[in-house]
Amino acid sequence: MRQGRLTTIMASGVRAAQDRGMKTIGLYRETDGWGTSESARVRYPDGSELDIPRHEYESEGHEPPFEELCTKVEFEAHHG
Repeated sequence: MRQGRLTTIMASGVRAAQDRGMKTIGLYRETDGWGTSESARVRYPDGSELDIPRHEYESEGHEPPFEELCTKVEFEAHHG
């Protein structure tokens, strides 16, 4: 059930970003990814990806909201 929900959230997020054109989207979150603080992995319109601190993710208004991102472990399990 959880994996199905993640698939839906990720797929809809990617589709929505593509429909809007130049939109950066969040892929997953980590609790210790940026030094010792929380971070999010984002994908930019050109396909590049980068880990950014949570405060930056939230202040730049990326979607989905940080708390709705799956964890890195969940993401990797789904995308192998």
